[in-house]
Amino acid sequence: LARNFHENYLMTARDYAEFGAYEEAGAVLSQCDEAWPMLFYYKAYYLGKMGKDTSYTLLQASQCSTDYCFPNKLEDILVLEYVVREKCEDANAYYYLGNLYYDKMQYDTAIGYWERSAELKPGLCNYLEESVPGVL
Repeated sequence: LARNFHENYLMTARDYAEFGAYEEAGAVLSQCDEAWPMLFYYKAYYLGKMGKDTSYTLLQASQCSTDYCFPNKLEDILVLEYVVREKCEDANAYYYLGNLYYDKMQYDTAIGYWERSAELKPGLCNYLEESVPGVL
């Protein structure tokens, strides 16, 4: 039914999490075979809500490609801010937060996250450095 499309799993997991069923939400995310960063970030967030270890799941998320990943939901902000609190060295999470806050027209906040991402992983934000002089 979910066609192994990551967004279908994320939507279902968010529905479970809204009423506190974090274990079920994590189980739904585990059924998807895609190596999609937001799947792992959400799973880590739900594990953290249950008081479980998140280190391996956060490592998996940080190793995913950033290609075509565009977090855009308000719930994504909550999850990604949890990630940067828990694993403050994940450049990708800072990068996604920068993009997300930029989308929400919170430009100063976005720049702060992009700057931190560029410190942790030089080259991740190269197109920003080249296309928007003075931003980073």
